Amino acid sequence: SALPCSTPSIQLARSVAPFARSAAAGPALALLDGPIALPGEESVSGPDGVPVRYTIQPAALDSLAPADLDGNGRPDLLDGSLAGLAEARRLLVEELALAPPHLSEVVLLDLGQRSGGYVSASLERAARIRIVLPSAPAGGPEEARRSAIHQYSHAVALALSPSFPPHWAEAFAAWTVLTLDGGPDPRLSAAFEARLDRLHAGLVSTELGLAPGNALWFAFLEQNYGRMAVRVAAEELARGLPVTTALDRAVRRISTDDLPAAFREFHLWSILVGDRADGEHFSFAERLDDPLFASTAEGLPTLVVQADPSLAPLGATQFRLLPGENQGGMSLRFEGDFSARWEADLLLVDERGLIRRLPLALSTEGGGPCSVPLAGFVEALLLVRALDSDDGAPHRVTV
Repeated sequence: SALPCSTPSIQLARSVAPFARSAAAGPALALLDGPIALPGEESVSGPDGVPVRYTIQPAALDSLAPADLDGNGRPDLLDGSLAGLAEARRLLVEELALAPPHLSEVVLLDLGQRSGGYVSASLERAARIRIVLPSAPAGGPEEARRSAIHQYSHAVALALSPSFPPHWAEAFAAWTVLTLDGGPDPRLSAAFEARLDRLHAGLVSTELGLAPGNALWFAFLEQNYGRMAVRVAAEELARGLPVTTALDRAVRRISTDDLPAAFREFHLWSILVGDRADGEHFSFAERLDDPLFASTAEGLPTLVVQADPSLAPLGATQFRLLPGENQGGMSLRFEGDFSARWEADLLLVDERGLIRRLPLALSTEGGGPCSVPLAGFVEALLLVRALDSDDGAPHRVTV
């Protein structure tokens, strides 16, 4: 994925009413929209003829390194940025048929080696968007390419609607890099693992730190329903509806499923990673760590297993049950807080690693028993999901 991106933070700051902003926020946002001067400026044409501005003047703070290993007369860092912009446009505009953003310019600035750039456009003037890319990324031309892909994706989301949720625009941008790279780099793999470890926080969590990991949802939509499902999801997210409503509308437009059904399948995909990858779900599943379980219970009987932490709406967790027996049966009872709406499945894994999936029948109070034979099975995985709750708060379960 690209280096850390400032675009979501900028868009969140813009979404705050001017009278409610901090004393520093207003001038900072105005500065982002102001003119940018580059000593010894040069310019080339990027996507749709947009000017890509840079400088190679040695004394300039924002100067590009002059290295030109392919001998084409342009700095390799500039070539990386141009390649990323072109690749992102081909995927998002030509293949997915999303509208191209109306870019005023792309500017390469020294933002520090750990910055992936940003997109600047006021909510009132989103028709004209500026992309600012790092002129000296730590990863060289390849990192410049990824940053350009990432920020062009943000520009596409912003062009769809100024109210595109910033967290999901970040996920959309990370998905674009993932798709064009053919898989996650170590940074994005770490973001995916962090997201899977915190599925209990809810699919629609507004934690910015989880936003890149939500590219997993776009990857699931693409690999389960087809690539155009990503376009539909982007269109729905741009409508300004609550995120849960937008995701549900997108799933219904592309399939006979609804959001709970899709989330149920996504939860299964999320544990078939690492050593549990089967080659039939996430195409990059084997590159990720093994799934994290809320608890592992060995031997029978186990009196109480409690999920910790609690599950937010559209949150999920899983338990691993190792009965230690190969005959007879196992009974369990699921109890979820009555003020939330729950779903649960039991996965029975046999000696060959084959899985049998059994949905639990839960009452309206959030509880339900289940009994299964143990013959031939070596472990059971209990998958638990909180679909929503009366108060919108996290709630706990016990088994």
